[in-house]
Amino acid sequence: MRLLVTTRTGNEYLAARILEDRFHAIEDTDARPTGLKGLVILEAREGIEADEVGEVSEVEKVIEIDRELEDPQVREIAKAAGEVAAELPDGTRFAVRCTRRGSHDFTSQDVERLAGAAVLDRDEEHEVDLDDPDHVLRVEIINDWTGIGLVAGEDIHKKYVGKPDARRLTKKTTIVQRMYESQHPRGTNRIGAALGRSAQAFEVDRLVVGMAEPAEADDLDRFVDALQEGIGSRHEVQKKAYEQQRDRVPVEVADLHQMARRAKGSGALVVATDPRGETVADVRDELGTDLREADEIYVFNGSNEALPTGMFSHADHVLDLAPSITYGTDQAIAASLVALLTAWKPPEG
Repeated sequence: MRLLVTTRTGNEYLAARILEDRFHAIEDTDARPTGLKGLVILEAREGIEADEVGEVSEVEKVIEIDRELEDPQVREIAKAAGEVAAELPDGTRFAVRCTRRGSHDFTSQDVERLAGAAVLDRDEEHEVDLDDPDHVLRVEIINDWTGIGLVAGEDIHKKYVGKPDARRLTKKTTIVQRMYESQHPRGTNRIGAALGRSAQAFEVDRLVVGMAEPAEADDLDRFVDALQEGIGSRHEVQKKAYEQQRDRVPVEVADLHQMARRAKGSGALVVATDPRGETVADVRDELGTDLREADEIYVFNGSNEALPTGMFSHADHVLDLAPSITYGTDQAIAASLVALLTAWKPPEG
């Protein structure tokens, strides 16, 4: 039998040695096959369990390969996947996940779509469920080799199932980030890119650069370009990592005071972050309810210049996120959203 094991980059050879020492049923190991990082392929006699291999701390995932193909076309892969799935009981909720390594004339999405159709052709009682499947059909492609195996759905989705989707909060949240100003372009680029990555990682509704006073056009352009660079780099990662499409966060520029007035006038929940505010612990219950019931949320963050105190009159909550601690501007978006998620009371259902 053959097992495909994933590890953290750099742990491949260590994991292979530990597995060889611990399991006498393992006959051969191939760490970093064809130079691919994070992979170990095991050849083993019958009797070794994937769950046992997965208990080794250097191992992240284990897939028992039920079918192998050499240099197949995409429809051959789909047909084989349908045959592997034939052992599933009627009415199984399933998903197909394909990981390709190497160059091919088809995409992972092509494999997933055709393999899913092949499974349904064999048993129309099955149901595609990308969010909480009973089983996941794994298709692992390494250059000319393809391995197919079935794993339990909870092994893949245990980090999601039973937990509220944080995007139910972040997708109704607008971040208004005061512009970061620096005499050093490299500093502006670094801070802006980090803020952009955070905004995209949390998938907020939009990111607004808040202006408290006029700024040099070149400085504003540099900061906005850095935000866009950070958003773009994180968005590319998301497009590769997730099956569902992730929207790119839009960037706008607006006056801080006007933005606060407009948000308050629209009935949105307005949150400002400032060391002069209350701690999240002190207002957690009220804040959590407000976050749940709000249709729109605006979060105002300072930068190397604090928010103007006059705009606090428009805020429903002024929060001190880390009393007695000064954190960097590059951490402002992540810090504010994590604080809100900690207090948030997710709606049921």
